[in-house]
Amino acid sequence: METNEKIKQINKLYPYLTKDDINLLDNIAVFDTLPSKKVLIEYKKVCFDFIYIYKGSIRGYYFTEKGEERTVFIGNDDLFIGAPESILHKKPTKYYFETVVKTEFYKFDFRKLEEIAVLNSNIFKFYTDILKKILSLFIDRIESFIGSNPEERYLDLHEKRPLIISYAHKKQIATFLGISPNSLSRIISRINKDS
Repeated sequence: METNEKIKQINKLYPYLTKDDINLLDNIAVFDTLPSKKVLIEYKKVCFDFIYIYKGSIRGYYFTEKGEERTVFIGNDDLFIGAPESILHKKPTKYYFETVVKTEFYKFDFRKLEEIAVLNSNIFKFYTDILKKILSLFIDRIESFIGSNPEERYLDLHEKRPLIISYAHKKQIATFLGISPNSLSRIISRINKDS
């Protein structure tokens, strides 16, 4: 079977992976494309899908007791995303995961990825590099909430992850930043006025 050209994008980000490593990854992955607003991972389901976003955006969100939607995760091109409760603890997820825009992605079964990582040092390095990248994003997010005001959080997101700004709707960005859509609109107006 010939390796899908799109998975070779992973090799650009992780150049230590050999052609054989890429073939191994391709063998445990399913490539798919979905339009915007399609749910990939259902709330209260155990799901081991570990999704590499080739192009597009996927977000994780939940509803408060008042029925308000809160975006917790937003992944974009060249990032991995998955249900943390399922992957880490084999428990049902607290979130819905859906496409923000038309999204092309690879879906790996996290358990299979772990299996081949144990047997292959390059894939083990790939596996740990992915987890480090995810952990780094979460640490940045926590530090941002602790040490920054909403405008600083928006500017930081704009600088470090501009694709989220271009892909996501303002309401999704606002809840991701922990503010109301009206507050975000005021921040954007103030920034535009100052520049």
